[in-house]
Order: sequence, then structure tokens, then C-alpha cells
Amino acid sequence: MKKYKRQRELLNLVQREDYLNNLLDLSEYELAAYYTINQLDKRIIFERRTDRARIGYAVQLCLLRYPGFVPSNPKDIPLDIIEFIGEQIDVSPNEFLRFLERPTSLREHRQEIKERFQFTSYSKQYDIKLLQHLEKAAEENQSTLNMLTLLINYLRDKKIIVPAFSYLETIIWQAKFESDQIAQQKLMSLIPSDQIEAINALLELRNQSNLSNLGWLKIPTKQASANTFKLIDEKIMYLNQFSYVAEQLPISILKQKEYYRLANIYEASSLKELNTQKRIAVLICFICQKRKQLIDQAIQIHASIMSSSIKHSKKKLDEITKKKKKALTTTVKRYVEIGELLIQAKEKHQNPIDLIQKQLKWDVFVADVAAAKGLQDTVVFDYYDFLTNKYSHLRTYSPALIKNFTFHSVDSSQSVTDGIQILRKVVETKQRHLPRSTPTEFLSERWKKYVFCLDGKISRKHYELALLDTLNNQIKAGNIAVKGSERYQSFDSYLVSKQEWKSLGQEQNHLAVPLDFESYIEERKKTLDESLQRLSAELPQSDLAFIDANRIKIRPLSTVVPREAEIFSQVIGSNLPLTRITDLLLQVNHWCPFFHEFVHASTGEILPVKDLNKLCLAILALGTNIGLKQMADHSPGVTYDQLARITRWYLQEENIEKANALFVNFQHNLPIASYWGDGTTSSSDGIRKKVPVSSLHASYDGKFGYKKDITIYRHLADQYQAYSTKITNSGDRDATHIFDGIINHNTDLDIAEHYTDTHGYTNQVFGFAHLMGINFAPRIKNVSSMRLYHMGEIPDNLVEIVTNKINPSIIKDNYQDILRIAHSIRERKVDGSLILAKLGSYARKNSLAQAANEMGKIEKTIFLANYYIDELIRRRIQKGLNKGELMNALTGLGRT
Repeated sequence: MKKYKRQRELLNLVQREDYLNNLLDLSEYELAAYYTINQLDKRIIFERRTDRARIGYAVQLCLLRYPGFVPSNPKDIPLDIIEFIGEQIDVSPNEFLRFLERPTSLREHRQEIKERFQFTSYSKQYDIKLLQHLEKAAEENQSTLNMLTLLINYLRDKKIIVPAFSYLETIIWQAKFESDQIAQQKLMSLIPSDQIEAINALLELRNQSNLSNLGWLKIPTKQASANTFKLIDEKIMYLNQFSYVAEQLPISILKQKEYYRLANIYEASSLKELNTQKRIAVLICFICQKRKQLIDQAIQIHASIMSSSIKHSKKKLDEITKKKKKALTTTVKRYVEIGELLIQAKEKHQNPIDLIQKQLKWDVFVADVAAAKGLQDTVVFDYYDFLTNKYSHLRTYSPALIKNFTFHSVDSSQSVTDGIQILRKVVETKQRHLPRSTPTEFLSERWKKYVFCLDGKISRKHYELALLDTLNNQIKAGNIAVKGSERYQSFDSYLVSKQEWKSLGQEQNHLAVPLDFESYIEERKKTLDESLQRLSAELPQSDLAFIDANRIKIRPLSTVVPREAEIFSQVIGSNLPLTRITDLLLQVNHWCPFFHEFVHASTGEILPVKDLNKLCLAILALGTNIGLKQMADHSPGVTYDQLARITRWYLQEENIEKANALFVNFQHNLPIASYWGDGTTSSSDGIRKKVPVSSLHASYDGKFGYKKDITIYRHLADQYQAYSTKITNSGDRDATHIFDGIINHNTDLDIAEHYTDTHGYTNQVFGFAHLMGINFAPRIKNVSSMRLYHMGEIPDNLVEIVTNKINPSIIKDNYQDILRIAHSIRERKVDGSLILAKLGSYARKNSLAQAANEMGKIEKTIFLANYYIDELIRRRIQKGLNKGELMNALTGLGRT
């Protein structure tokens, strides 16, 4: 290995200390597995004459076996390890402290252990082997801690004593450096030599402006509009000139994301200062990732515009319907009023005209007659009638969508892609009418009424509208793939392959159900029957629920929190001192040094201590949405440029996630946290907040009038740790995002039970939660209206309530595919939100979606059968959701 003047240290002292503590923080099972002393060991240990020598020898022997070294400071060895070893040889742990008073004995014993038990001291001859062992991990851009663990495990297996962590960090640094060089060379080989300048042109000014081409491409997409779509299309067309940059690059995804992140952080002038190989590699990854991102955003904007157009059309139809209803009511009232006058005139022999004119103004009467004539119109409106009015707006961007994007049929949508091809030719040749050979198989009966004219010709306007609408729906369902996209590919491409799935055994898939359908359905049928039998037996005597009009209704729970507890809580709160948030952050960092996770995006170095206060201010500015400019204006001695620099280089999403995970784990291990829970249950909820700026995630939902809003979807553990937070579109259902937080968090929490409100529940969530071993327990609004299902005999007193039957055959036909989906989500192959959104977009007749729905019905019925009559379940759910509401109130994210 190349020699360096100094070692390349990748971890700081705190990180090394934490890593060592984690290595030696063992469960009772692990203590027994690693440190059980056999009879031969004892014979050798008892060759020592004194207790302190025996326990000193035994502890070193055990530590050289696991973790493979003795800490440089033996006092760092946890007491439980020394106690466990001492018990086996009947020696007090205090004797080990006496042993440490003689460093000479420590060295002599270690040397003897090496010789008698055939351990080998580390030497530089092993450097090459360690580098070879790290090749794959470095290529995958794994973290320093993961690579350190790989090295320690390798050396322990070879009975080579692990050297100092700082030395291994040098090996890891070299492995990463060599991996970077190889990755850069692979990327450089993709580019023809005459195209290097074209790549470098990304860093030049655009059209004599003050913005480089790279800077122009990095301008974020702020809103879903036709003009934004056209701007994105322009950027995609610019990137398409680099056709030699393939969709799939020959380096790991993590390495691509690292280079892409650097391209987003570096200014064009800074990239010019990099050596040619690294600069080109960074720009290639930027081109590849940015092109995918822009295509995804373009499709998302099309979906948003179509959704908005349909929503407005339905609103218009609703307004007309309400007006007609109101006019009809007014006409009927007027008819009754005039009828009564006519009856009066006849009975009293009066002039009816005089009576009407006396009671009503004549012009009002004439207007009412005219309005009544309008009600004779028998035309039935559909919202499609008003969608036609959006055609000119959609046409401002749809030609670019049809012409410049490539769509592939995946399932039964070939007629849609064929229609796009026909329409593309019509657009390119500027024809006004569609040929009679235009495919129409994809048209619904509803659309056909508008597309086909009386003379049999096809209405181009309505055909385009139908095509754009159907295209949007089929893309969301995964039946049509978009070339170059990352998010809108075929459904199957997101999952583990069928071949890989078949090769997995029961122990390798980490699912909570049998792989064969018969065992699964037999077990679920038994559990379902038992749940219904229990419900039947306990319901008549239950104080929690009762039957009324063939429905099971529940009684509200009484409060269990004493009034004195609430008063005491208020007293404690009133006595807490007012503290600046920045001071609070610094204090917490003193307990749990999470600031060390905010490393420089390029160099990997930790933020200097002198800048910690500025980091606090940047976190506060972004966390409260104050903004860096306002924060700098109100912070003496701090400038906007300083906060912007720290934000750009240190506040990366990856760093924030690591810091939060460290925070969560620290709180999880505090003794006081056990009073709130054990970290195995959690809740999630979406909080809608209005936003003053444009965003792709923001949309109108009526809650804030003409203000747009977004949804902050947060997962909260029972110990009050927010272990996952994400921004979602306010139009998304909460249930879509449940598994993203539960599965994808990187903390020590092991979530076994999860609570949501009604918005977080669907049958499919019930089904997949069970498959992945998660007990899903939502609080459902109008729970008495929920349908219950059966697969066998129904108890007599539930016959009128449990009226629906599960369809096992459709589950059987799709069982392996459903398991493959659950496995892919569990193993983080794909986000649960992506898969659930696609399943939710499927037509009702889709067998895969139906199977997932049927499996969910089983789990929902089992849950409800227990929920109705089990007070502990209901209180557990209520308690879990109340914690979320309390956290929202604390952080100012309460519902407004």
C-alpha cells in the first residue's frame, strides 16, 4: 500500500468510542456465545497462581476471540463482561482492577496467549489482503463504520489481532480512494474523446447570462404548471445531447448519488478546479441523475395538471347541479304559491291576474316562467363536458409530452402507446384530423360518447383528452413505463426478480407467514374463526360494545388520567426555565454528540467547534421556516454567507438522518424513556401546513382556501422519538406512506405495532403489515359501519353482521406475487409508498390488487373482532395516537 506521511483518520474520538461501546454492548445470549470458557481454557487459566492473574489472563483470552483485540485502555471493558468471565472461574471482578496495576503482566500474558492459542500480530503484509476484502464495499460506497466492521470480522476469523482503529481507517481511506479512481476511469471510458469539451460546456455561461448551464439545470422545480413543464422539457432536450451517457452507469448507485450530490453543491467555478477525471465523472453522474429527475418531475406535473383539471370540471358540474336543484326548489315553491292564488280566485270569483300581480311583481313572474322552461332541458351533464374547456390549456404542453417522451406498454396498454404514436405523427405533420386507423380500444364507454362523432369520425379534441387521461392513469398503475424515468417504470422492475424469489427459503425472506399458500390460509382461517367465536361469546356481556340494527357499536372509553396528574403537569411546565433553542441544542449535543454527524460533503471532515453556534442557527432557521436571511439579520456577528455555507456543505439530508438516528438511539437507551414505552410501538400522522412558496408537493385541498398546503408525515415511537419525517403531496392518502417510515428508518428501534387514524388505513395496509410481521392497529372513524368477513361457519348471533365472505381462490392465484412485493418492501428494494400507490391505481378487476385487498379483509376482521371487546387494545391505540398529538402541540405542528 502507498505510504503516507500521516494516517488518514476518518472517525473522530467520539465516533471511535461509540463504536467500541457498541461492539462490547452485548446481550446475555451474546455474552454466553462469545465468552463461555471451556475446560481446556480453564486448565490453562488456572496455571496462574493468583486470582488477579487468572482473571486478567481470562479476560484477554476472551477479548482476543471477540471482538479480536483488547482495548488500549482496559478500563473501557464493560463490567458485565468481566463479571461473566469472573463467575466462570470464581474470581471477583475487583481482582481485574488489581491486575491492571501491573502493565508488565498484561503484556506478558498477551504474548503467551498469542503463542498458545495461535493468534497472529498484525503486520503490513496484510494490508493488501484487507484492501482486496474491501473492494466490493468500497465500490458500493458503504459507510466507514460498515467497512471497519468488515475488517474486524475478517481479522477475527483469521485470528489476526486487530490493530488500532486509526490504522484500519487508513486502509479504508485507501480502499475508498482506489475505488473512486476506478469509478472515475469507468465513467471517463463512456465519453468519446471529442465530447469532453461538450461535457465541460456545462460549466460555461448560458447565453451570455450570469448563470452557467449547470446552474440553470440546478434551478429547482417550484410548481406544477404548463410553463414549468415546458421549462423542464427544455432542460431534458438539452441533456439529451449527451446520448452517450447511459441510463444505467457502470458504478454503484450510492457512488452515483455521492457524485450527483457534489455536483449540486459545487459551483461551476469550483468544479473547474477539480482534476479532469473527477470533474467529468461528477458531471456524468449529474447528467444521468438530473435527466431521470426531470423526467419524473415532468410526469408528476402532467399528473397534477390532469388531476386539477378533472377536479375543477367536477366542481363545475357540482355547481350547475346545485343551481338546478335550487332553481327547481324555487319553481316548485312558486308553482304552489300561484296554484293557491288560482284556487282562491276561483273560490272567491276574483280575477286571477289581479291576484297574481298583487302578490307578485309581473317581471318576477315572467322570469320564473323562463327559468322553469330551462328546467325542461333533459340534457344530462358529465364532468367530461367541462373537461373539454381545459383542452386549450392542456395543449400548451401536451404536444411536448407526446413528441419528446417515450412510453412503453407493460401490461394491457398497447393501444394507449399506439395511440400516442399516431398522435405524435399527427403533431409532427401538422394534420388536423386523426386517421380512421387510430386505436380506440383503450377508451372507456364514458369516453366513447365524446370521442366518436355522429358521422363515425373521431373528435381529435376529445381523443387527445381521453388519451392524456388514460395515459396518466396507466402510468400511475405501472402499466405504462416512461423511458429514462426512475419512478415510472414497470411494476415488476421494482421488485426482486421471480428467479431470485424462488431461490429464497423461509429463513431468508424475513416475512412472518409461510411460503406455501395452504399453510397460510389454514392458519388465517383458524385465527379468523377463533376471533369471531370470541366476539360472539363476549359481546352480549360486554360494557364496551353492543349490537344495534345489525351493527356493532362501541361505547366511548372513560378517562384514566387523574385530574391531579394534569395539574401536576401544568405545575412542572410553569417551572421550566425559558431557554434559547440554540443553547438547548448545544446542551443536548454535550450529552449526545450528534453534531459530529454533520460532516463536510466533500472532505468528510467534522464541522469546526467554532462554527457549532452557526450550525445551531442554520438548523433553527430551516426547522422553523424563518429562513437563513432573517436568521442572519437577527443574529449579531453572523452573516447570511456563513449560514449558507454551512447549510450547503454540512446540512445534507444524509447527515440529518444520521444525526436524528443517533438522537433516537440515545433517547431509546435512557432509563427514563422506559417509563413511556419500550420502543416497539409507534404511530404516524400527516399534518397539513400551508406554504407561502411554490412547491411540487404543494396543492390546493380547500382547507386553507386559496392557499396551497403540503403534508408533513411523521412517525413517532412510543418513547416520543420522531424516527421518520417526510414531506408528501397533500393529495396523497396517509396510508400510502406508512411503511416508508417503519421499514426505512436507520435507528435501533424495532417497531412491532403501529397506530394510525382513519386516513392511515386501507385493507391493503392491513394485509401487507401482517405479511411483514407488523401488528397494524388503526383508530377507524365510524368503526360500526365496517364490514366483517368470514371463511367458515358464522356464530348465530353474528349472522346478520358478518355477511361477507373472503375469496381464497384469488389470494391463492396471486399469493407468491404478493409475498414477493412484501419481501421487496421489507428488504428496502422499493419504497412501500411507490408500490401501494400503484396498487391503489389499479382497476378494481386487477387480480393482484384484489388479492391484496382480500388478505387485508382477513386481517381487518381479526383486528376489529378484538377491538370491539378488548379495552386494552383500544386504550393502547388511543395512548399511542395521543402521543402524536402531544408532539404536534409541542413542535407547533398541531392541526390548524
